[in-house]
Amino acid sequence: MSNVSARTAGYIRSLIKKGDKYIKALIKHARVIREGSGERVIARLIKSELEGKTNKNATIIESLVYNEKKLDIFSNGKIQFSKPTYEHEDYKKFLLEIKTLFEKYYSQNNE
Repeated sequence: MSNVSARTAGYIRSLIKKGDKYIKALIKHARVIREGSGERVIARLIKSELEGKTNKNATIIESLVYNEKKLDIFSNGKIQFSKPTYEHEDYKKFLLEIKTLFEKYYSQNNE
């Protein structure tokens, strides 16, 4: 179970007060909320839901959470790290390992 920030909780509460269509949209995206997405991600999802549009930027296909550090992978190929992830003291080491792994799989020598 993860904690929800005050900002996210306030946003969710404001949506609930708006009525049933907002509540249904929140329920539809409960998995993303449960996995720790913040107010901005939830806002994009709800807006897309209510406008009847599909927003590939807002479609999370996988979330990884460990000790409050979160990584979201979106359907358009974007990867997003939570604030505690990039504020961690080993973040630069983490990025170096990602770069090394990326080069291993996609370098011109492996083609």
